[in-house]
Amino acid sequence: MARDVGATPVQAAAVVKRNVDQGLSAAQRIARAASGPHGALFYKRYTSEMTGATTGEWGPEGPVAGVAVGGGWRNGPPNTDIPKSGDLQAVKFFKDAADLADSRLW
Repeated sequence: MARDVGATPVQAAAVVKRNVDQGLSAAQRIARAASGPHGALFYKRYTSEMTGATTGEWGPEGPVAGVAVGGGWRNGPPNTDIPKSGDLQAVKFFKDAADLADSRLW
């Protein structure tokens, strides 16, 4: 049991990394499908990174000023690619986290 508990942080980090990468892919896929001609390459600004042992994030690299594509200023509504990808990925992440917890208990 001690060996299983000791391996949990490594496995948790792998679960987080996999879900962050999948969230990035979802955001890029949504951005490519939703962008008009002026923002056709905006999806390339999206990156992901692990910010800690079991934390990570994905989103646009660099500041998105109010005048940038997706900023919502005179270019239409704000960019919602990241919240949409988060909605999709949250369900998968919670399932993966529950599966990891179940594997530790059984």
